[in-house]
This record gives sequence, C-alpha cells and structure tokens, in this order.
Amino acid sequence: MDAARKVLVGEVLGAIVAAGRPLMTERRHPFGDVMITATQMHALFVVAHHAGPVTVGDLSTELGVTPGAVTQLVDTLRTRGLVTREDNPDDARSKHIRLTDAAARSVSEFESAAIARSQWRFADLADDELENLAALLRRVRVHA
Repeated sequence: MDAARKVLVGEVLGAIVAAGRPLMTERRHPFGDVMITATQMHALFVVAHHAGPVTVGDLSTELGVTPGAVTQLVDTLRTRGLVTREDNPDDARSKHIRLTDAAARSVSEFESAAIARSQWRFADLADDELENLAALLRRVRVHA
C-alpha cells in the first residue's frame, strides 16, 4: 500500500470513529437492567438484521471469534432471555439463533431512537450521498 493510500485509509478510519463516537459513548441501553458486552450487543444486531436464520458459524464469521466463543456468548444471551436456539430443519448438527420477541422489540426501539437522535448529523448529505455512503461502508464490511 502506498503512502497516499495509507493516509486516505487513516482519514476514513478517523471519520468513522468520529461519526460513531456518539453512539458508542451513549449510556442508553436497549435491555434495561440486563447488562451485556459490546460483542453480545453486536451479535444481537447481527441476528436482528441477518437475511435469514443465523447459525453459530454465521455469528463466528461476522464477529471474528471462534464457534466455541459464539456458543458461550449465545448461552449467556439465552440465560438473559434475549435469544432462543432452535433446531435447524436442514441440518440436525446446527441450530438457528433467533431474538426473543421482547429482544426484537427492544433492538428495534433502540435503533429507531438512535436514528432519530442522529439524523441531524447527516443533514448536509443528500439522499443519494447517504445511499452511496451506506453502499461504500457495506463494501468495506463485506471484504473485512
């Protein structure tokens, strides 16, 4: 990677961190008194937004941790009433992980509130610019 590209990547990372800082530092929590880690929160949002049923393998890939770590994470979330683990009808060795109804509502409400609080930050961007930004960030994530 040449020096100019490194500088550009650094600028992008800095902008992402700055844009995400308000969300990361908020003290609002979607599950009331149920405290979870950032990784557990990430897992819940992956499950909430996944196109289909989520398996341990899916979460392992998305979170960048071992399947064993995901199993422990899911067990904790199950104990806290946030997810269920159901048999995969296509593979008896695999389980589908789903949000409980209450957790799905909480995640949805949390996201809606976060969007409402953050919309002003994007006021200078036209809709097509927001679409481009979202598409570019998805591409970065896919290749991560």
